[in-house]
Amino acid sequence: MVRNVCKLCGSKKGLQQSHIIPKFVFKWLKESSATGYLRVGANPNIRCQDGLKTELLCWDCEQLLSSWENEVSKSLFYPYQSTKQPLSYSEYLLKFSVSLSWRVLTYLMLDDNIKADLSPSLTQKIEQVLATWKNFILDIKPNPGIFEQHLLDLL
Repeated sequence: MVRNVCKLCGSKKGLQQSHIIPKFVFKWLKESSATGYLRVGANPNIRCQDGLKTELLCWDCEQLLSSWENEVSKSLFYPYQSTKQPLSYSEYLLKFSVSLSWRVLTYLMLDDNIKADLSPSLTQKIEQVLATWKNFILDIKPNPGIFEQHLLDLL
């Protein structure tokens, strides 16, 4: 484990191999696929076992986000897959959604090639979004403000 700075809380603890997209999503994809395997567009002939992971969060922050992932998985995702019926939820869904958006955008901003293509004004806005979402995740802000989350049922 590399000692580095947690991208969420800023502590200098050992970082975990954090899933960018939660593991339960990839588990379901494998279980519901025709072959039982995953493949990635960049290398379609090579099977992959799991989703993208990177050293992003300390153990404490990993556990915080994991609590919302677990709740979404057991209370919404899997039940919805089997019934396709509307389900009730509480604040954990917003926390999960914001944490997922935060992880994806944080991961993308770690790539210098992506950052190089962004204008300074867009980079500044992204930093504002990430700071707002981080403060919501850490209960410093009561909501994600203007950087809302929306869930669409496309089925």
